[in-house]
Amino acid sequence: MEKVHAELYKEALKDPENFPIKDWYLCPICGYTVADEPPERRPVCGAKEEKFSKAA
Repeated sequence: MEKVHAELYKEALKDPENFPIKDWYLCPICGYTVADEPPERRPVCGAKEEKFSKAA
């Protein structure tokens, strides 16, 4: 998941003023991060949607 997070930070740093504002959801179990809305099950650990936390 560190690779996913690193790519998100790189994208944001390219043009921070225009980086899209989205709702981000984070799995507290495996760290999987996704924009807009969480999937029914995480592809990494298989946990259900209700386990996702909305990132602040």
